[in-house]
Amino acid sequence: MQVHYNLSKTDNLKEVDIIVAGGGSAGCIIASRLADADRDLSILVIEGGTTNENVVDLIYPAFMAKSLGPESKYNHYYKAVRSEALGNRDLVVPTGGVLSGGSSVNLMAYTRAQRSDFDSWETYNGPDEAQCHGSNGPMQVSGGTFRSLGLEDSFVDAVRACGWPEIQNLQTMDADNGVQHAIRYVDLNRKRQDTANKYLLPRIASGRHPNLHVLLKTEVIRVILENQIAVGVKCQPNYLFQEATSLPAQKIGAKKMVIVSSRAFGSPLILERSSIEDPEILKAASIKPVTNLPGVSNNYQDHQLMVYSYKSYLAPKKTLNSIIYGRASPQDFPSNSTELPEDQYFSIAAFTPYPYSRGHIHVTGPTLKDAPNFDTGFFTNTHTIDIKKHLWFYKKQRNIVRRMTVFRGELEITHPKFPSTSKAACLRHNVGTTWHSMGTYKIAPQEKGGVVDHKLNIYGVKRLKVIDLSVPPVNMAANTNNTAIAIREKGASIYIKELGLGL
Repeated sequence: MQVHYNLSKTDNLKEVDIIVAGGGSAGCIIASRLADADRDLSILVIEGGTTNENVVDLIYPAFMAKSLGPESKYNHYYKAVRSEALGNRDLVVPTGGVLSGGSSVNLMAYTRAQRSDFDSWETYNGPDEAQCHGSNGPMQVSGGTFRSLGLEDSFVDAVRACGWPEIQNLQTMDADNGVQHAIRYVDLNRKRQDTANKYLLPRIASGRHPNLHVLLKTEVIRVILENQIAVGVKCQPNYLFQEATSLPAQKIGAKKMVIVSSRAFGSPLILERSSIEDPEILKAASIKPVTNLPGVSNNYQDHQLMVYSYKSYLAPKKTLNSIIYGRASPQDFPSNSTELPEDQYFSIAAFTPYPYSRGHIHVTGPTLKDAPNFDTGFFTNTHTIDIKKHLWFYKKQRNIVRRMTVFRGELEITHPKFPSTSKAACLRHNVGTTWHSMGTYKIAPQEKGGVVDHKLNIYGVKRLKVIDLSVPPVNMAANTNNTAIAIREKGASIYIKELGLGL
């Protein structure tokens, strides 16, 4: 088993049992669980980005700002079409573009969706054990060792003063309408918990999984179908990391299964280039259709975000500003990454848990160079319900912050200047992404716009599964990483059972 960085040097990987197209959070878990189930299975994970191993800016939470910026090489960026609903802006939505995907670059928030969120996917009539948290899993969760308890306490006290109780464990999947001190995917050694470093890379280092391989800096163009059976993938080097060569795209065969796990953006684009879509959309992109699945890519969702910042009475060591302004930066961290006057700030992020708006992402041609047609759909729902929710959010968070003991005033440039003619106009010009893209390949009956079945198989195609955040049919009231991990674990267990294997 080994990690490969160059497609041209993988002659021993012309055919494997299972290909996992995408080495994000999902791909790392799926490949690891399958390798544990049967070490004789030959498994290849193909990831377009580079490794996250020993990358300081990704490992240590305090340095996360560098990986969030537009210049980061650890993300993919998708530019949406200009939207009148967003004040004629064209939003750019990032997604993780490195081994382990979003769990390498996100804000590490540990929040669980409600039980009712998952219940909305199905009708369940079985037993319901009251087991809420595990204690032996690979991903550690804690409050972290670098935290501003004064800020947290001030926020919790203010929320309580506004009428909501403090709940010691909001992550039971049933608790709601309360406040809890922050819990994160951070261990007690101050390190981020991502699925590559917790699942995949330890198995590589152990040497006990000789048939598990990872191919980095390589992009999957499409799944190869023969008589509507997935038999492999076509891929090529990622030009962002490797010098342009005359090396043509290569085919790698899959004897048992292709699992597409390239996130809510990448998965539908791969599958549309594989001729799986509404025939009219494919014909417009010069792609010959082999299936008729009009639900593909038409259920795009994101938690629509507004961030409001405030000045505080916090001491310099109680915020991340000392890092942002270079006073505590690592050797290669930028000394000044903001134009704001130096001060001690904190921010409140308000996002829409259950947006009514829907967007889409579609291919416009058969190659990776063809820019997709992407529309976030933000604020396009009828009756402006999503906007009305944000107006409510703004009023409530402002009431809370003004009761915080650390509050020293607003940072005006981050707050809406509501015109007398239209309060909605200001929100349209300021709403952004929460990086919580999902829903583009939803689980549902085919007659209701579904693309995958309850076992994550694509309708009308054999030996092809989708396992990532593209499959939730509806949204959830939580940061999405925890739900993504649950989907990946469940998807791996479904396929392990289909293979007749046991752990």
